[in-house]
Amino acid sequence: RLLADHKLLFFPEGTSTDGLRVLPFKPTLFQSLFGPDLRHKLYVQPVTLVYRAPMGQDARFYGWWGDMEFATHFIKTLSVWRHGRVELSPRQSNTPFDQRLSTNLAEKRNIGEAAAELIPDGATVFISIGSTPLSVARALRRRKGLTVITNNLSAALALSDEMTNRIILPGGELRLPDRDILGEDVLAFFSRYRAEFCIFGVAGIAEDGSLLEFHAAEVRAREQIMANSQRSILVIDHSKFGRLAPAAGENIADVDTVILDRLPNENYARLIESLRDKLILTDSGNPV
Repeated sequence: RLLADHKLLFFPEGTSTDGLRVLPFKPTLFQSLFGPDLRHKLYVQPVTLVYRAPMGQDARFYGWWGDMEFATHFIKTLSVWRHGRVELSPRQSNTPFDQRLSTNLAEKRNIGEAAAELIPDGATVFISIGSTPLSVARALRRRKGLTVITNNLSAALALSDEMTNRIILPGGELRLPDRDILGEDVLAFFSRYRAEFCIFGVAGIAEDGSLLEFHAAEVRAREQIMANSQRSILVIDHSKFGRLAPAAGENIADVDTVILDRLPNENYARLIESLRDKLILTDSGNPV
């Protein structure tokens, strides 16, 4: 059913010893979701729900654990006149955009300059969301006659002072504070265009080279611009290696050019070695 594009809501029962916290899930619960046939088709977006007890009740009110009788617990839960609430935990969220923008600022500026050197006047470019692609957009302000297709409002504004540029944006709701647009309409928007280059960053990179994001919608948008461009350019600083995010997409091996400030730690030596012919380092040093 997953291979047939059916949606699956997977709701494993959490185990608790005190009704206040959930013990780690067994990896085998999720094993079927990572089969080789599903790797490039399936996106897993984990979420955490927090059940808040009704006002005046024990914080463990909704918990069912230990030797508690199910029927007694069920009746007690239903008999409450005013219930509590369910919240979506914000734990799986990215660092605020303005904070990311000011992190590793010099490194991102150098990465942006290196990427801009690859793009000539008159080129057509996809620019994705994120603070490092924004650095590339700022470095491209000296170019003329660009056609820029982007869902990154900050990147569009950075390039809007050059009157010879053509800037194309999708419609939809602006996501704040990131100042970008995501969703199915954005995928349809990107599918209508072709470009010589696509510029994108990622939230994190796993040890096997998987490119990670915090939302599956970000993965799908990235895949679309990569598919519709002649050359894909990944712009990242070294801090992205080992940074975890829940939604996995392509592998770094699928990218044409990787622009990186400096080498990550030795855990990624083999991965970096495999990128030797497509890696550009902006700080001093050579690929390991």
